[in-house]
Amino acid sequence: MLLIIKGHSKSLPRTYPENIPCITSGYVVSCAVNGQDGLDQLKDGEFPDLILLDLMMPIKDGFAFREEMKLEPKYSSIPIIIMFANGDTEQKKAKIGAKEYLKKPVSIDTLISTIDRVLQSVF
Repeated sequence: MLLIIKGHSKSLPRTYPENIPCITSGYVVSCAVNGQDGLDQLKDGEFPDLILLDLMMPIKDGFAFREEMKLEPKYSSIPIIIMFANGDTEQKKAKIGAKEYLKKPVSIDTLISTIDRVLQSVF
């Protein structure tokens, strides 16, 4: 399962589960609208194989989400792909501890191939 945590963005569809082609690629997708919602889903028992994390979100951004996620050992090893619009890619990737990064806007083909590559590298 993929957990997608994103704020409102024009770079990816707003209603992920209905629109994202990951479903047709064999992935089950769960969505969170911000970092706090993502943490709540983890605490409620969601255990995704991968988290696609937007860094800039309302309520709790991607950096705050990751810091809180690291406090719980069972979640700290879930691979993360970060998404962002601008800034130093390698610095943000290192700070979060992400496996990969995507600069927005993201094409669906790039999104799917990056998800596939990261999941193949960890499983």
